[in-house]
Amino acid sequence: MNVINIRHEIQTWSDLELLSGLIVGEAEDQSWEGRVLVAMCAMERSKHPGHWNWGRNLREIILAPTQFSCFQDSNIMRIIHRKREVDYIWRENSLIAHAVYTGMLNDMVKRKPTHYHGVDVHPSWAKKIEYLYKVGDHLFYTCFGS
Repeated sequence: MNVINIRHEIQTWSDLELLSGLIVGEAEDQSWEGRVLVAMCAMERSKHPGHWNWGRNLREIILAPTQFSCFQDSNIMRIIHRKREVDYIWRENSLIAHAVYTGMLNDMVKRKPTHYHGVDVHPSWAKKIEYLYKVGDHLFYTCFGS
């Protein structure tokens, strides 16, 4: 499948499918809590449209260049495969995405993250915003104070 067909296929996905794909691509190997927090990052950004380079809606935020690497690199084929096969990993993460998307889990997290990264990377932006949590091998932050 070529790059143009991949991009076209992803553009047909709903916001909920994109959020599911984000969880699969960025946090498939993380705990339930870690996957919830990754999805919450995108949802929290969608509450602040146009902030930084995030985009104006959930779709633009998830697909924005340089924001979520799973939609920018070779992981994208793994995500597409999971969705096409509707395997257990896709189904499980779709349930998490639905719960986050509908706000069912909002009360479980006091401070919603807007950023995260793996413990093995050290992005320059991490020094400029507030650290919140370490879950699994991800560190979570917010750019919106307490």
